[in-house]
Amino acid sequence: MMIIMRASFKPVLLIALSAALTAQPARAGEAPNPKCDKCEGALKNTPVVGLVILSGLTREGDDYVGGQILDTDKGKVYRSKLRLMQNGQQLSVRGYIGVPILGRSQTWLRQE
Repeated sequence: MMIIMRASFKPVLLIALSAALTAQPARAGEAPNPKCDKCEGALKNTPVVGLVILSGLTREGDDYVGGQILDTDKGKVYRSKLRLMQNGQQLSVRGYIGVPILGRSQTWLRQE
């Protein structure tokens, strides 16, 4: 299982502990605002920029757990947990199936 973030987008942690993708310059041959064509239901063909990809997280100590993360490349939703690090400048994001050991982690950097 992989959670893929397009290099041309930067995840942003919002106050409500959901995250959306913000616009960045498109790479050569890439649409400036691709759509989530593999997503299902109401998210099908929704523009990726501004799409909420993290939801349902609740705080437990230093962690945020019980949420979901959307992989916009595959259109799949995985369970997720987060941890703020480096005085809030880094966010460890883990997406997984079933139990956290069956997943992948990424570190997102806060953009000023």
